Amino acid sequence: MAQMGERQLTSSGWIASWSPDVPSLIWLDYMGKRPRRYQSVIRYHDGQIGYEWPEIVPPTVKRKIVLLLDELHEKYPQDQ
Repeated sequence: MAQMGERQLTSSGWIASWSPDVPSLIWLDYMGKRPRRYQSVIRYHDGQIGYEWPEIVPPTVKRKIVLLLDELHEKYPQDQ
């Protein structure tokens, strides 16, 4: 299993994590004032994104997740 990737999405504490083995799945965590792990997983299949967002996720974070999914899809094309 490859090492997990991680990217801070905002200065307020939103963090995305993923495994290069499964770049179609991103785990979203919030490490701000009230740290919380969101168990929801965002799926990327055939260019589509499954919108399973917790209600608290701001639109700016959603856009950054979409861009990150596109980036991972290009970087690890074996997951198509």
